[in-house]
Amino acid sequence: MLKVFSYLSSFSILLPLVLGIFKFKRFDEIIIKPFFWFILFTSLIEAVNFYLNLNALNNHLIFNLYAILFVIFILFVYKSEITRPFFIIGLTFSIPLFLLLLENSTIKDNTYIFTVSFTELILLSIYILYKVYKIKVDTIFGEPVFWISFGTLLYCSCTLIVFALSKYMINKNNPLLCSYYVYYLTSINIITNIFYAKSFLCLKLKEKY
Repeated sequence: MLKVFSYLSSFSILLPLVLGIFKFKRFDEIIIKPFFWFILFTSLIEAVNFYLNLNALNNHLIFNLYAILFVIFILFVYKSEITRPFFIIGLTFSIPLFLLLLENSTIKDNTYIFTVSFTELILLSIYILYKVYKIKVDTIFGEPVFWISFGTLLYCSCTLIVFALSKYMINKNNPLLCSYYVYYLTSINIITNIFYAKSFLCLKLKEKY
């Protein structure tokens, strides 16, 4: 059952991917184009991760690398909504994280990477949500940027502490705690992908001239 739930979490990325492909011609809004490439990239990572899990291979390096690329991709998604200094500062904090990959990232989850990356995204997402609320309070639920930033905020805030404590929770001597850990993470992943899919459903038809 646990393995089935994990596979369901991996395949949930197909929901926003399929909707993104279906509505590709409606990409009028600046934020949605880089977001589609982020979804496509995430789908490829999920495919690799699915293969590694299926063959009981180590996936820690892929997972740690994705945590860094995740924050960089989302920074480019938010680029049209944040000022240039914020964007540059975000990249400045993100790029050095690659150095942390040298610290046991092939054999375990690197808690430093997750802590820095997700904290950065939480702050940025809160800023974007506040900005959208101030400008488009009446139509906020119809704005793709709302669902993107809300989904990112949900994922990062709900998993930050769990990832930071992963070495204590993934304990072979306590399989029940380990299973709760997997169920929790996969549930958050599925809900996040539903929110991401909603961002594509908000796209309006292009105006014809």
